[in-house]
Amino acid sequence: DLMRDTGAGRAYVREALRRMEAEGFVSIEEFRGASVRRLSAADIQAIGEVREVLEGLAARLTATAQLTAAARAELERIQNELDGAAARREIDRYHAANRRYHAFIIQHAGNAFAALFIERLRVPILGLQLRAFLTSEGGLDRNPDHRRITAAILRGDAAAAESAMRAHIRRGNKDVAALGPVLGR
Repeated sequence: DLMRDTGAGRAYVREALRRMEAEGFVSIEEFRGASVRRLSAADIQAIGEVREVLEGLAARLTATAQLTAAARAELERIQNELDGAAARREIDRYHAANRRYHAFIIQHAGNAFAALFIERLRVPILGLQLRAFLTSEGGLDRNPDHRRITAAILRGDAAAAESAMRAHIRRGNKDVAALGPVLGR
């Protein structure tokens, strides 16, 4: 089906599926083929625990980075956008600013491996995060976390930035875990 739908050759499709299997996105069973891997509640919890550590590290590194005046202004601008969207209960706008906020921190952490692993961990749970986000009014209630993280980064307090980010991710993980009964897991 993939060969037909994409026009790709057998070797290319097979290699792509092997890569996705290695990254945990796909399960390949002999005589049954490939299927999207279903995450167990334990998988979701494990992913959340690792994300907490890695995103905490990214916040720590960003707080110790020598941010330019332009980068500091950009972080403040994103935080102001989060604040405004949260105050007006604009979930879509808040969600977009939230993505930019986390991307800013990961980018300015200056650790390509942390960025790579954070992205790999996000992909399998994006759908769950979206559901959790939508069921909690878009995560608007977690914006005070962003303000704590932003303040710690801007004053260069690495320990506080890491602690605040870890608490923020932990709260998001709890929202995702709470969806287990809804998802039949």
